[in-house]
Amino acid sequence: MDISDTRFIPYFQIHEFEALLFSDPLKLETQFTDRTQEIHRLEIMACSFGNPELINDGHNTAPSKRIIAEIPEFESRKASADPIVAEKIGLVTLRNRCRHFDEWISKLETLT
Repeated sequence: MDISDTRFIPYFQIHEFEALLFSDPLKLETQFTDRTQEIHRLEIMACSFGNPELINDGHNTAPSKRIIAEIPEFESRKASADPIVAEKIGLVTLRNRCRHFDEWISKLETLT
């Protein structure tokens, strides 16, 4: 179906939502207080990628799979933890670290 409406500005995320959480994985501690070492390892992973949106080398290395490998209970709590962690990270950090996401938000900001 063709959507020919200038008000429609789609956002296609390259990989799953959890990629955005790699903008500041230390904020996972707000939900998983007893996983400091594991979260530190996620922080090291995040630093090895220039852009968190690109963290995904395959099915087993998708962002959520990486988090679950370190924090198994994340799997059952991701629907509730994801928005809380994203809020703790904050829009400024998400935009600074995720260029594609920032471009979309910038387009929305130009609307009148």
